[in-house]
Amino acid sequence: PKAVKQRPYLTDLAVHPDHRRQGIASALMAEAEGRVKEMGFEELFLGVSSSNEPALNMYTDMGYAKNEPKSVVIETDQKKKKNSTILLRRSFNYENEAL
Repeated sequence: PKAVKQRPYLTDLAVHPDHRRQGIASALMAEAEGRVKEMGFEELFLGVSSSNEPALNMYTDMGYAKNEPKSVVIETDQKKKKNSTILLRRSFNYENEAL
């Protein structure tokens, strides 16, 4: 049998509306990324709702991109409203921490 490669995956990061736009989500992401690196992983995957434009913009600014060529979109039907989750990925193995 082929061994399954473990990959860190972050989901359901949320900040209360009263505390948004204060850098809390970015700080939480930086902490998560630091822990992922300490554990020896070279990448982090995360799921984000396709309708959450502020989160998509933040993750893109942080270096996350759709997990190409095998981008996954998970369709859900919440309260009769179609929604999808996009799988994003950031690789750390090419980054130079000294910069």
